[in-house]
Amino acid sequence: MDEEVRDKLGDGGGGDLNLGVVRLAISSFNHYKKSPHFTIARTKIIARKISKGGKAKTVLPARKSLPKGKTVTQHPPAPKKYHLKWATNALQEIRRYQKSIELVIPKLPFQRLVREITQNITTNQIRFQALAIQALQEACEAFLVKEFEMTNLVAIHAHRVTIQPRDMRLVERLRKIMNRSSFQDEI
Repeated sequence: MDEEVRDKLGDGGGGDLNLGVVRLAISSFNHYKKSPHFTIARTKIIARKISKGGKAKTVLPARKSLPKGKTVTQHPPAPKKYHLKWATNALQEIRRYQKSIELVIPKLPFQRLVREITQNITTNQIRFQALAIQALQEACEAFLVKEFEMTNLVAIHAHRVTIQPRDMRLVERLRKIMNRSSFQDEI
């Protein structure tokens, strides 16, 4: 047995120290092998690409451990993630909010805002029904959406994409003018 181990190690004789290490390793392995808790790690082999140009290189397979009870399955490579333009995310959000029917402003912060405004107006404690606050919130969101639509039209008319505070001021002035004229026509 000593000669077999020396041949495998490539030891040309006089390798008593290496032989002692090998004997120790084999005896400790056999000791652990007899233990009831001894298990050998399960591994799978993943092939690596060999370069096409030039000579073929010798490639050793990479090993990864598998959890117990899992089988080896090969998945196709994940598709490459493309960098979207800056406006694409905004357009996706616009489409998502246009399709949805839920409210955009969270309910509790809006409820706190309504209560704060009513406390500033009156000293009495005012109680609200849930449907009343919901109706207020829907009306406020409808007004804000219409306001931003008009502001966006003013910005587009000025050959811009981004809305600015001056666009909102112009929309407010136009609304006041239109409301006054319609009010005077009715009288």
